[in-house]
Amino acid sequence: LINLNAIVKKLKKQTVTIMLPSLSKDISQLKIYAYADASLNMLPGRTSSARGHAIFLVSGDSAGILSWCSRKIKKVTKTISYAEAMALGECLDEAYLIRETIITALCLSQNKTKDTVPIIGLTDNLSVKENIYSTNPSVDLKMRVQVAYLRKIIDDEEINKVVWIPDPQQLADCLTKSAK
Repeated sequence: LINLNAIVKKLKKQTVTIMLPSLSKDISQLKIYAYADASLNMLPGRTSSARGHAIFLVSGDSAGILSWCSRKIKKVTKTISYAEAMALGECLDEAYLIRETIITALCLSQNKTKDTVPIIGLTDNLSVKENIYSTNPSVDLKMRVQVAYLRKIIDDEEINKVVWIPDPQQLADCLTKSAK
């Protein structure tokens, strides 16, 4: 604990510089990629799950990370799909807030926010993506509620879409696993 306090004191004294991508003059080039991931029962005690996200602002060929987190999921989850859906919901909420901040800061039109700076949610859980775009309800009742929320934010055009990506492309994966 004493060593940890010493490390925290050193970190507080350090200057941190955040580099954002050089923005294209063409605002239509801006996109937000929101990577969300979860792990089931991987925290100490093997009953708690973790979620993580990494949100990037992409402009042409450059990208910069705007937000990331790694947290314990507050609810006990029975399935990895439910944990992943919860992580995706939290991530997309954060991405939406970031987009609204960008639109306000750049004085962009509020009329076409979805098209002005699109948000693409990325998950490595195919079941979550299929549940969002399926007409068949999930067997898990809690999962149904979470999927209904994700469908609503897509229907309300708060985000553009959710896509599936393979595990090796999941940039938030390292935020949900313990160090080896």
